[in-house]
Amino acid sequence: MTKKIEIENILNKIASLHIEDDYAFNKYFDKILELLKNNESEAIHILTTLSEKDIDWLTPMFEDLSAEFQSYKFILCLEEIKKKYPNIHLIDESIQWAKDAMDE
Repeated sequence: MTKKIEIENILNKIASLHIEDDYAFNKYFDKILELLKNNESEAIHILTTLSEKDIDWLTPMFEDLSAEFQSYKFILCLEEIKKKYPNIHLIDESIQWAKDAMDE
């Protein structure tokens, strides 16, 4: 199974959770973060091919990925996502987090 399919499967599980099930949300988000943070190029490729709904679920972890990658390529990825899906919540904040991470 590819990482993208694995991430999509996890996101489907997240979508079916009760909104107050913080433990399960955190467990699944940690798993996705582990899948993405080890290879920036692969993460960027996956993020740029996911659906708007999937990206919307993932925006809370962009701050962690920004800190992990601290790269201009990741900033460009987030800006590309913003162009593709301008209504994603937290996308402007995510771009700022990525820029701030570059300053650290």
